Amino acid sequence: MNRLGILEVAVDRSSIFIGKENDNNFDVALHQSVIAGDIFEVSMLLQLGADPNSKGTQLLKLFKDANHKDAIRLLPYIENLKQLRDEVTIISLFDIYQVEATLLHMASWNGWLDVTGDLITKYGCDQQERDTKGNTCLHYAAMGNHVSVIDYLIIEYSSDPTVTNENGDTILHKAAYYGSLDVIKYLINHRCNPKSTNRKKGETLLHCAVEHVDILKYLIDDEGSCNPMATTFDGRTPLHYAANFGCPASVEFLLSTGKCDPLAEDKDGKTPLQLAKERQQRDGTNTLPIFKKFGGIKLPHPIDSYVKVLLVGNPGAGKSTLAHVINGTATGPFVLGSFRNVVGVVPCTAGVIPYKLQHRTLGNIILHDFAGHSEYYS
Repeated sequence: MNRLGILEVAVDRSSIFIGKENDNNFDVALHQSVIAGDIFEVSMLLQLGADPNSKGTQLLKLFKDANHKDAIRLLPYIENLKQLRDEVTIISLFDIYQVEATLLHMASWNGWLDVTGDLITKYGCDQQERDTKGNTCLHYAAMGNHVSVIDYLIIEYSSDPTVTNENGDTILHKAAYYGSLDVIKYLINHRCNPKSTNRKKGETLLHCAVEHVDILKYLIDDEGSCNPMATTFDGRTPLHYAANFGCPASVEFLLSTGKCDPLAEDKDGKTPLQLAKERQQRDGTNTLPIFKKFGGIKLPHPIDSYVKVLLVGNPGAGKSTLAHVINGTATGPFVLGSFRNVVGVVPCTAGVIPYKLQHRTLGNIILHDFAGHSEYYS
């Protein structure tokens, strides 16, 4: 039987689609036969000259589409798997960019533990290989929230969970960007530093996670070591980020902690409240009512909403003690009984170090302690 006759048999048996507009569609037919699981057709088409690689485009598409069933069928018929690359889209808060990723990267992102293992052990793929932006398989597994893949790579191959990409993002940062709470818990439990910042912008995990309030709650309330007032290189707090990106649930949670200052200025002099107003003007996302709900901030004049409070009086009258109590109760109730437990207060001098507070009871104040003797401020 000639080549055409063999192909006709294959077509008659399973109605393989052969597009007439192409001169040679054996590669397409081979792909369809593999997916159908018909070994007879596969062998015939290989004899006809079908290219099992055809640049791996069919296999790459299956990996990108997370089509596990068909991908594992086609995998044994492709040579030079280590050379296959394709573009995938990576997302972070400020960036959406394209990178060239390997099959192993995609398998890790998909959470295919079996395929990840086979690519390394059977096909010689390198678990340490990076994409064109420096992301490793661990970064990809974190993006997909796949703890099993991360655990496998760390335990079996000693992959470094502290490795960074070109932006200085650790695996934890990628997990925070993508809302992968399970991965964050796993990595922190395995001694990864939740206080780490990325190298490019100085972002903490809280900055990266502002679109995922469940992660913010875990890092602040449960894990407890993350500072909600930590700033980036540009002087922005997580609240700046939440306001700028229009994340109402995160804005409300951060303000509810009593630890975030809605009037803290970044290096450009912008406050979270100002960024919230700009966001509303840009696309209508309105978090301003949430800001108004906390602290009684005067929206028309946010910069002037702080009132200076000067503590003056005779030496020994207790001005520094009062300042200490006011400062210490900023996020809780202000009660006069607090005075009884205050000891060892060192008097300040002429209010040279004012306290800027958003006090739950007293409101927004700048507290000056004019303590000590009159010569300090005469």
